Amino acid sequence: MVKKLGELSTRSKLLLNSGVILVLLAIGGIMSIGGLIKMSNQIESIFRINVIPLTKLGELQGQSQRMSALVAWHILARDSASMKKWGQEIQKLDEEIEKFEADYAPIIITESERETFKRFMTTWPQYKDIRAKVLDLSSNFSKDAALELQETELAQKLSIMLDAVTALVKENEVQAQESQQASESLALTLAMLSVAGIVISIALGLFTSWKATKFIVQGLENVLEATKQLRGGNLAFRTTVATKEEIGQLAQAFNQMADELTESMEEMNARVDIMNTTSIVSEANLKGDVITANDKYVSVSKYSREELMGSPHSITRHPDMPKEVFRSMWQTIAQGKLFRGVIKNRAKDGSPYYVDAVIKPIMGQNGKPRKYLGVRYDITEYEIARHNMKGILDAIDKSYMTVEFDL
Repeated sequence: MVKKLGELSTRSKLLLNSGVILVLLAIGGIMSIGGLIKMSNQIESIFRINVIPLTKLGELQGQSQRMSALVAWHILARDSASMKKWGQEIQKLDEEIEKFEADYAPIIITESERETFKRFMTTWPQYKDIRAKVLDLSSNFSKDAALELQETELAQKLSIMLDAVTALVKENEVQAQESQQASESLALTLAMLSVAGIVISIALGLFTSWKATKFIVQGLENVLEATKQLRGGNLAFRTTVATKEEIGQLAQAFNQMADELTESMEEMNARVDIMNTTSIVSEANLKGDVITANDKYVSVSKYSREELMGSPHSITRHPDMPKEVFRSMWQTIAQGKLFRGVIKNRAKDGSPYYVDAVIKPIMGQNGKPRKYLGVRYDITEYEIARHNMKGILDAIDKSYMTVEFDL
């Protein structure tokens, strides 16, 4: 069974794991939906029976207290405009309280609550009548009489109204407590069922995920380790994944790549060894300073490696070489192009030597040169022979011209 799972493709493993998780989620979802329906019904009942009444009663308490404040501000006002403003605010508040009466009556469920609400309804018109007298006195600037009536009869009616509201709040709090106890019992049952379902689902989900992850991660870690070994220079390291799914195919492709890379490295090392034996090789930074130099360079230039490192390549420049040659060289290699030319150099002891130089820029990821590689072939003997031959030919030509002139 485990072997068959290991041979499944990565996509199949992930689909299998997802399928198991989806089945567990479906089972848990069905259980949760049933619990949510029950809880929803309970919440709806609590909201309708307790939350709405308590909300409206809280609003009524605030409105009653604000009503008392508005009446006081009307009495304290010393101009008709201010008294008119507070009168309008009082009228708006009356409309809100009357709306409360219409909204609250249909949601009363107990007889005691109905009797308490009736007491409020009876007191409210009486309060409005006395308040009208207070406002009339205040509007006629009988402020002291208005204040006295407010602090006695009006305050008494307001107290009765607030007592009724407080009693309604307590009645609803008792109902809310009973609903809370029922909800807690239901919630506890649902919570226990949910916890059990979640624990089972998590356990099974973790197990299937662990198995699928193990198959995938072990193969990837093996390939990653092979990559690190190869990057560190261990070209003999190979992956050991032998499965036939995607990771196994990746491992096989990696091993093939490593084999080809090993062969390429061996061939390249052979070429480098030959080049270092027969050629003058050095590398320069973007300023032209020497950063590497092979033994052939040290031997021909007669400078020590320590003297060459960090020095400009012009350390071996012969004064006979025109500056235009080097200006052309820098323009060429700065553009990423290859430069080739015959250059006359001067060794440390002052002796000249000639090289057939090839300079190639090494490009960086930004598409610009990051350093320069120079490979030179010592052609001193050839150049000396060529110059000697040219001298002989020039002498022959000169002698021939002299003989011809004498004739």
